[in-house]
Amino acid sequence: MKECHQYENTKMSFIEVKNLSFSYPEQKVKALDDVNLDIDRGDFVIVYGPSGCSKTTILKHLKPEIIPYGIRSGDILYDGKSILELDRLSSARKIAYIPQNTSDYSITHKVYRELAFSLECMGIGNSEIYTRIAECCEYFGIGRLFDRDISTLSGGERKIVSIAAAMCLNPELMILDEPLSQLDPISCKRLVSIIERLNKEKGITIIISEHKLEDIYQFCNKLIVMERGKICLNGLPTVVGDNLRGSKSLGGFPSYVRLHYATQLKEKCPFGIAEARRYLAESSINQKVEFTSKIEYGEEILNCKDICFAYDKKSEDVLSNLSLSLHKGEIMCVLGSNGSGKSTLLKVIADLKKPYKGKILVFSKDIRKYKDNELYHSNISYLPQNPLNMFSCESIGEDFRRVKAVHGTDDTFFKQTLELLGISHLLSKNPRDVSGGELQKCALCMLLLTSPRLLLLDEPSKGLDYASKQDLINILHELKKKGVSVFAVTHDVEFAADVADTSAMLFNKQLIGVKGSREFFCDNKLYTTPICRITDGILDGCVTINDVIKMVGKDEK
Repeated sequence: MKECHQYENTKMSFIEVKNLSFSYPEQKVKALDDVNLDIDRGDFVIVYGPSGCSKTTILKHLKPEIIPYGIRSGDILYDGKSILELDRLSSARKIAYIPQNTSDYSITHKVYRELAFSLECMGIGNSEIYTRIAECCEYFGIGRLFDRDISTLSGGERKIVSIAAAMCLNPELMILDEPLSQLDPISCKRLVSIIERLNKEKGITIIISEHKLEDIYQFCNKLIVMERGKICLNGLPTVVGDNLRGSKSLGGFPSYVRLHYATQLKEKCPFGIAEARRYLAESSINQKVEFTSKIEYGEEILNCKDICFAYDKKSEDVLSNLSLSLHKGEIMCVLGSNGSGKSTLLKVIADLKKPYKGKILVFSKDIRKYKDNELYHSNISYLPQNPLNMFSCESIGEDFRRVKAVHGTDDTFFKQTLELLGISHLLSKNPRDVSGGELQKCALCMLLLTSPRLLLLDEPSKGLDYASKQDLINILHELKKKGVSVFAVTHDVEFAADVADTSAMLFNKQLIGVKGSREFFCDNKLYTTPICRITDGILDGCVTINDVIKMVGKDEK
């Protein structure tokens, strides 16, 4: 009876992080500083915090095979034993880790081979492998992708395939590093639904790092806030939200939570879009502001006429008779689903892909007449979807010095740009050793050093926390005042609503719905901002949180 009594009163956490500190090689500042954490079986945990706060570092410490090299103290217990004692076979089977850029970690070329790979490594027989693959394909709804090449999948499809491949081993813990980045709103909701089902139906413990909580906040039971390698808050999402009131850290929370804390129209915070609509409708707000969308542009600096592009003669067109126009000082954002051709369009405009039909004029000159990299000398700069492709040196500072030398960048301007982006402390680091958000800011710095007149940006807000995203918006608006034009493709509808003069959607190989951003998002009923969905039919013309705040005469804290 005594042993039974002791057992009943002793609770053992599934995962226990005890006084964990960690430093990367040759770095004086600790990446993790005395971290303590308890996670129970079946928890749905979100790790939240600004870029560079070591979210990815703590996640990697929970998967023995990928624990970073460096100086470490403290311990991590997995089921009561040190995680370092977990053998590789057990770790591979029990712990699934889904990295942020799944395309960089694909092992095979075909979907069915990707699903089978881990099972084959475990020595499982062909018959059971086929059965498990069939089950996962049905559960995740990816049977139609079975014979597809991995390279042809959209970002959302790749992530679902990665999760399905991990689920073939029936893990008990799934770790996902920013799984929602680079996904369009529809793909994002589909992926969140799948993750939530795995947690609720299978009891799998979920640990996710994210900057933006709009779609997953309602499903988690534990929210961990990190800053500078420390855990500063840990608890129920609603309690953590109360503690962050008035802080910039609240910026990544769902729009309905931010709306409540910014306006305080009622005592109780709404939970979800439907409650938020009732929250507003019952608050008796008299509309005080009428928004105008009149924009005056300078001369045309980019003209694409009847562009047609296919990757080879046998494949279907990605772009077909597409036309667009961009003016001096104009910021245009193009949205659309994963795989719709947005990145391809950007590469065509950047002269990295050649259309087989159509004409492109850049600053009134046929793009084909630019010679010897003339196009990239104080004319256009291009930010690729993977910013790591822009770096080739051992340190970020070396890459910056290389670009400065080529473009004759002034030292004063260089220092001002570093301070503006807050990246001076990263100069000595290898570009592979910084966070995704930090790398994004470094890539943007490299673009600005070329003094471009036209910026071409592929997912510019990817990996950025709320504060960094606001900094980026301010930088782009300052560039706009100087006559710089921006053409960006993005899945981030809130970023587009905040930054763009003009928005459009790439659908069926063409740009549609090209109009002022406020009109674009207000006219859309599904592919729009969360605030548009909350205020539709209640407050006319509201696209962002700040719009609602203006309506009710409050200031966002």
